[in-house]
Amino acid sequence: MKQMKSLLTVLSLMLSASVWSETTAGKNPVALVRSVEIGEHAVSVQFADGRMQSIPVPHDIEYLDYSARFLDINFDGHPDLVIDDNLGANQLSEVFLYHPKARLFSQEADWKMNGLHLNPRRKLVCGLHRISNTQYEIQILTKNGSFQHVTFDYERNAGTSEMTRQSLSQEVFEALKQRCLN
Repeated sequence: MKQMKSLLTVLSLMLSASVWSETTAGKNPVALVRSVEIGEHAVSVQFADGRMQSIPVPHDIEYLDYSARFLDINFDGHPDLVIDDNLGANQLSEVFLYHPKARLFSQEADWKMNGLHLNPRRKLVCGLHRISNTQYEIQILTKNGSFQHVTFDYERNAGTSEMTRQSLSQEVFEALKQRCLN
């Protein structure tokens, strides 16, 4: 079963990787990644030009629980590697940024975020996370590097900015959520 999941992961990434490309020195765009294989202790990336990169993961990865995808997380025009733990709305995503000069992904996760949602129109990276039945959390990272982290408890009808410790209303919390989603 693990081999089948691994094969499916590699095949699906081979298909999705062909849409991501890089342009170097005015040349035509070329496919960047041929395959990604999620192993027990590392993620192996095979680039289209034959190079390999092994990214060590500091925790065990269960084949059935993890998947990989490509998103331009930092809006620089290059694909970044995202490893998801597939737990639905609260999935933890680890982001490995692509560095065009080195032509490699980061060796350690640049970001870890629950409920990763990308809003390319607003250039926002958001984490929408359900803490409990009544408590929710939003993390927002903008292209210019500003960061917001807020929580809201619907039972108590109270929210807090985790950065400033200021309270916030449900209306403000919902507006932040909509900013991420729309």
